[in-house]
Amino acid sequence: MASIPALTPSPPWAAWDHPGSRLWPDRDDQGRNLNHTHGPAWVDTAAAQVRQRLRTFPEPFRAGHGDWESQNIRWADG
Repeated sequence: MASIPALTPSPPWAAWDHPGSRLWPDRDDQGRNLNHTHGPAWVDTAAAQVRQRLRTFPEPFRAGHGDWESQNIRWADG
């Protein structure tokens, strides 16, 4: 593990741990501020709950895939 470079900062599309005080990072990878984008309230609610849960998760950091596109998902044992 010591030979693997740091995985910080997180890319904007997966930056639940960004240093800002607002829910979303100030700029995404296309320069947009998602804090000013209007959408379904449940998306912000879910994101806030996930962010809080990840911030308080007691286990060490792990690397994973940050999206749910079909080519990145595999099922095993049903």
